[in-house]
Amino acid sequence: MTTQHVTARTISPAGLLSPQENAPLPTEDRLAIHELIARHCLALDTGDEAHLASIVTEDFRQEHAVFGAMEGRSGFAALMRDNPELLGAIRHQAVNIAAVGTGTETAKAVHYTIVMQVHAMGAEPTALLPRLFAHGVVRDQLVKQDGRWLIHRRTYDQMSLTADLFPEDQRKEALRRRTPDWET
Repeated sequence: MTTQHVTARTISPAGLLSPQENAPLPTEDRLAIHELIARHCLALDTGDEAHLASIVTEDFRQEHAVFGAMEGRSGFAALMRDNPELLGAIRHQAVNIAAVGTGTETAKAVHYTIVMQVHAMGAEPTALLPRLFAHGVVRDQLVKQDGRWLIHRRTYDQMSLTADLFPEDQRKEALRRRTPDWET
């Protein structure tokens, strides 16, 4: 198995590592944001479209280094619906979650996504399982609506992909996508 790796350091959102530069974020809100991100992973892995739609704003927008841009609740759920053979064989993990307030009802968060292949993507396994499938950086802009935190904007970038599952041009483009402007 060959894996393409990003050699540069992770690009960190401005001020995220210095929470004193941001609005205070109460412990209750930090926990709710961590839970939201974890539930997103579980919803992807269990195929729960209704839950995926419920954790994003109506005007949600996502930029994904591999799957491109998508908008709205239905666009978010479509990623899972349109890739059942891929998503049924993998498990998502969100690690190193850090969140800070950007206002009284807004926050930003960043985490690493680790995607493991745990089942064969066909009749016979083509590699020893489980194995690392992909790794990347996810950054979110969040808003609190009706007492609940929702994902408003999400960007996946700095992706590293397993070479035998993605064409070389797709891997190179995913590695190239780095958006240092964390405010957009």
